[in-house]
Amino acid sequence: VCDAVAHAHRHLVVHRDIKPGNVLVDRDGRPRLLDFGIAKELAVEWGGDVAGGAATRALATPDYAAPEQLAGEPITTAADVFALGVLGYELLTGRRPWTVTALPLAHAVRALLDTPPPVPSAVTEAAPDRPVVPRDLRGDLDAILLQCLRREPDRRYASVEDLARDLRRHLAGEPVKARRATAAYRAGHFVRRYRWLVGSV
Repeated sequence: VCDAVAHAHRHLVVHRDIKPGNVLVDRDGRPRLLDFGIAKELAVEWGGDVAGGAATRALATPDYAAPEQLAGEPITTAADVFALGVLGYELLTGRRPWTVTALPLAHAVRALLDTPPPVPSAVTEAAPDRPVVPRDLRGDLDAILLQCLRREPDRRYASVEDLARDLRRHLAGEPVKARRATAAYRAGHFVRRYRWLVGSV
């Protein structure tokens, strides 16, 4: 899904409505990103336009929309990074970090700006129907998801490619960029990746 979004971004298109209903998986296990109906070219100056902002708020799915999107501010690729973070959060915890669909717009924006998302591994601690056990989320995946969900667009991943690289690093057992690269953190990853070599030494 990150690769599909990155492809759109390379063609100067922001999807603006990434959610589970717009991601389908085919018989070969390949995800397909659908519904570019409210996607906009980055070159279009719609953010300051009252009509454009109103249309965005009406069409975007609030529970997956970035704070700047709900507020009618200019949209960048960071809005899709935020939505991918919400999607990943829901996949790994079984819950969304916020539920704002039923709230008035001003309250929804305030909820996203004033309430930090719960740490994913902490959410799964108390959830009997959790899709992933807390220890598998604790650390790297917590950090990756929380970086996607930063309030400020410039504090999220700089691009979807950066997010995808961190996810691949996590899957490969390598240190991720979303966490501080302390010596203990790097050493822990090295030991986990090469446990047989370390054990034999």
